[in-house]
Order: sequence, then C-alpha cells, then structure tokens
Amino acid sequence: MICQYKKRYTITTNMLDANDNLRLAGIFDISQRIAGEHAEIIGCGFNKMIEQNLIWVVTRHYIEFSRPVKDSDNIDVLTYPLKPRIIEFCRENEFSINDEVVAHSTSSWMVYNIKTNSIDRCSAFENLEFHEQYFKERVKRLPHLKKDVLEFYKNVEVTYSMIDHNKHMNNTHYFDFFLDAFAPEKPIQIAQIEYLNQAYLGNIIELFKYKDGEFDELYGFIGENPIFHLRVKYF
Repeated sequence: MICQYKKRYTITTNMLDANDNLRLAGIFDISQRIAGEHAEIIGCGFNKMIEQNLIWVVTRHYIEFSRPVKDSDNIDVLTYPLKPRIIEFCRENEFSINDEVVAHSTSSWMVYNIKTNSIDRCSAFENLEFHEQYFKERVKRLPHLKKDVLEFYKNVEVTYSMIDHNKHMNNTHYFDFFLDAFAPEKPIQIAQIEYLNQAYLGNIIELFKYKDGEFDELYGFIGENPIFHLRVKYF
C-alpha cells in the first residue's frame, strides 16, 4: 500500500491576511503539522526521534497555487513522502477545497542529531511503497545574494513567543516578516523558502528586501550567516 495520509484542517481567521487571502504562514504551518502527524504514524515522529537525540529539520519549502485561496472553512490535505535521497527526505502535499485541488507543495527534510550536531539517517522509510511524484523536476536551491546588493529593511529580535519545542525559532514567522516587508495586495501564486541556519532566543535577525522581475524576495541574516531566503510571485 502506498504510504500516504489525508486529513481535513479548519482555516481560521488568523490564517488569513488583510485581504482574506490564505497567508503563507497558515499554509506552511498546516504543511508541517501534517508532516509531523504522518511521521508519528510511520514511526518516526518527534517523540520517537527525540529518544534517539534526533529531530526533523526542514530545509526547503515550495508551493504552487492553481488559484487564489480566499476565505474558506476547511482544506483537505493529502501528504506523502518520496523515496529518500541518501540524507534528504522529500515530502509532497496536495491541497483541496470542496474536491478541487488548489495547490501542491514539496518540502525537503533532514534528520539532525542534537547530541553530535550532525546530519543523521532515518530507517523508518525502509520497505515503504512511495507515491508518484507530482513535481517531475527536483526543486532547486535558490541562488543566494550578498548583503551589499540587497535593500536593508529592519532588524528583528527573536523573542520567547517565536520559539518552538525544538528550542529554536519557528520558521513560520519568516512568512509574516515577508507580509510586513511587502504588504502584498495580490494573492500569492508561487513561494519558495530556503531554511539555511537556525535562529535562537535573543538573536537579532537583519532583514533585507530584493526585487527580481515579478518576484519579491526577503533575506534574513544573523551577522554574515544567512538564516533564510524567501522568494514569492503573485497572480
């Protein structure tokens, strides 16, 4: 049987922006929640992994909407892991509203050993039957620019409310940084984010903006170390 999992989520008002479009923070939070729930079912969820000093770390997220997603009550999500690539574990999601597919996403994950501070492996995916890929080509890493060609936006301190149970900053906050930086009026069609380094309580993140044709981009740095890079295109 193909390894997959489907669940319905309620879209609440705090998942919508000022124009009643589904915020990226909302859709990516759902993506990470269903990944965690499915991992528990497979046998490699947070509680099982942390016993071995292991945690899942997401390194990339990419989403394409087929139409704008406005105010809606529920969204159905089908999630499935893809065959691992040595130390990279990819997962795809299909999002539907009233049986209409409105978006597809793909994410890349790695297993991080918090005791040795190194990348590890996960055996839970052995002998699984994998779903066919929706994205036929691998989503490539975004090219990363240096600070000197970017427009400084502002500094943000990582506060206690931003920290998750892995004891670092929850990455969904980056999408709200983007909303504040660009205040987009149009709904988002495509978004890709690279998670490059972790941010911790008390860190100061320097935010920089960049315009590349029809794409808006937001970068985060701590000193000279890149933390994230988010790239967005609108309908």
